Amino acid sequence: MPLPPGIALAIERLSPCLLVVDATGIVRAANAAARRAFDLAPGEPLPNPGSFAEKCRQVLRQGGQGLVRLPLGEGCLARAHHLRPLDPAAAEDAQEPAVPLLMLEIDRRLGASLGSHAAANRDELQSLRAEAARLRRLSEIDPMTGLLNGVVFAARAQALLEDLLQRGAAATMIYLDLNGFKQLNDTLGHDAGDAVIRATGQRLRLGTRDDDLVARVGGDEFCLLLPGVDAEAAGPLADRLGEAVHGPLEWQPPGGGSVAVLTPSAAAGLATAPEDGDSLAVLRRAAEAAMYAEKRARKLCRSG
Repeated sequence: MPLPPGIALAIERLSPCLLVVDATGIVRAANAAARRAFDLAPGEPLPNPGSFAEKCRQVLRQGGQGLVRLPLGEGCLARAHHLRPLDPAAAEDAQEPAVPLLMLEIDRRLGASLGSHAAANRDELQSLRAEAARLRRLSEIDPMTGLLNGVVFAARAQALLEDLLQRGAAATMIYLDLNGFKQLNDTLGHDAGDAVIRATGQRLRLGTRDDDLVARVGGDEFCLLLPGVDAEAAGPLADRLGEAVHGPLEWQPPGGGSVAVLTPSAAAGLATAPEDGDSLAVLRRAAEAAMYAEKRARKLCRSG
């Protein structure tokens, strides 16, 4: 089983001596306290790793918690906790065979007093899992807008599109690119550009439904996948989103100065499944091509 995202970073912040070891006795993560005490690093086996498999099975039989003796010196005991995957579905889909992971809190003073520490251990483990989940969520979003980042959008959009097409439902992709963004950065600076990016992200999120996927996929580029929206409904919806993005935005330079009113605008391209494509890559290329066609048409109108 792949190490859950954020676990190594999360345990690094905790003071107890912590290891994450798989059922084969291989160390998958070790915090600073464990590295100092035992000179163990991720990827290294425990001494006599073969004996660890039975200890791991015993912990699993006990409901995922137990006390184990480690071959790391005399009297070296550890509280063991089965580290279940944060996303069971992802674990099932993983190509790597599922190998149970144990988080080991090592305490040479352990003994019959284990029961008195059980509640504290559960609280600490819950905090660890909550921190790992928080770090995973942060890895999925674009920090400037709070929207999905491009990598996560691609994975979720592909799965959503496949499900919709199997059920015979429509979906529309909107590819949106801000107009004049480079000129804005060159004229007023990147702080103004960042303000426009943040406002655009907020306006797109407010203008869409909870089950719509909305992402920032480039510097000034955004991509949306709208389940259940066919070609007839897509045009008016894209127009409404464009109007929302175009709304005035008050911006004050850092350190003070006169408030400027910015008026961002965007070109948008649409592609609808299954008419324009039945895969995410084809749909995105079609939407992006439609967006650039709109930009060219606007330039021709201005020059004419």
